[in-house]
Amino acid sequence: MTYEPPPDDISSPGSLNTMEEFGGALDELRSYLNMTIPKLALEANMSPEMVRDFLNARLLPQPSELHNLLLALRIRARWQQDQWELALIRVRQQVDRIKVRPYVLTDAKTASFHGQARAGAPDSEESDRENLLLRVYIPSARLYATEASRLLSLFREWLTMTRGYGVRQSGYHTASGEMYEFFVDAAVTQAKLNAEFDSFSDFLTLCSEDTSAATHVLTSAGIDRTSSVKLVARFGKEVQRLQIDLRHEREQRMLSIRQLLEEQLLESGVDLRSIPTSQINALIENYVPGPTAPESLALLASPWNTHSTAPVTVINNPQIINTIESTIIQNVQGTIHLGLEAKKLLAFIERFGGQAAATMQSAVYELEDSAAPPATKSSAKQQLKMFVSQVAGFGRDVGVELLADYLRSKGL
Repeated sequence: MTYEPPPDDISSPGSLNTMEEFGGALDELRSYLNMTIPKLALEANMSPEMVRDFLNARLLPQPSELHNLLLALRIRARWQQDQWELALIRVRQQVDRIKVRPYVLTDAKTASFHGQARAGAPDSEESDRENLLLRVYIPSARLYATEASRLLSLFREWLTMTRGYGVRQSGYHTASGEMYEFFVDAAVTQAKLNAEFDSFSDFLTLCSEDTSAATHVLTSAGIDRTSSVKLVARFGKEVQRLQIDLRHEREQRMLSIRQLLEEQLLESGVDLRSIPTSQINALIENYVPGPTAPESLALLASPWNTHSTAPVTVINNPQIINTIESTIIQNVQGTIHLGLEAKKLLAFIERFGGQAAATMQSAVYELEDSAAPPATKSSAKQQLKMFVSQVAGFGRDVGVELLADYLRSKGL
């Protein structure tokens, strides 16, 4: 049976504030679609008992579980899923305000309020800085940005399950991009974070290709076998969905890049008949990260660092090659519409930023985002000033000039 998407007035969660309201709204969607609980459980890759607990308000779903439920209930528009995620946040805050929030994704207005509150509470702010595991801004135009929330939500859940960390996710969402912040209750170095990303990527691959090995990873981490098997099955199904979405996103992006390149080359007076189609396709294929979870995670975790995976011998004109490569990379990174000063500063940070590169590049994106909370913009400006002053001490005074030009361009 094919189900039609439910109308907006039924699927809108804007007024939900309690567990009872949240579970009731999910059950209303199920009833509208005339789906039995076993059918919903099957499509969401959950047990019927778990689905009943969610619908009867005995439990609240985790973000990845909510995502699977929404897909099964035909809620597939991104803006509708965002509303449900925000509703889940509100309900969790109502249920238990004294516990560390496991998943917080706020809009810019709410983030601004929290930022101003932290400005008046230095002890809390200092604690947040000490426990910050990851802070990265992902432009909405970046390749795989739509799938970022699902990937990072799975990463947070994996950290909690296999490492025992108490993790909460915070940030804000605007039309230009999304800020992700992960806080943990234990000190984790950047080097260890990189290792965790690698381990998580490997685990996702195992869930898709070798469930026995994936289950062994979890049991070795101290999780009982029954729970391990269920978790691997759920992650495996989510990875399969992600792989489909990532593949489609890459195909669409490669087509749009090709069209953009052809327009640019024509505008610059290049005769497209003189450039074999296979050569342009080879460059695009080489510079656009693959649609696997590990490759997409690497792109999201390293905002600016996209390079060719292998040399490609194509067009003889170096200027044309440089133009094509630059266009592809900027399109993949979602930076093609940034000003020249911002792009220069991002390149400088890539070269000298080291482990702080992702954080510093995120600060640039925040200053570029007109809807970002004022409190975070102020913090971003201070971070950039401190960073450039540090690298300038190593004979890189050009960074000071870059930052000065950039801040002037932003009216700061």
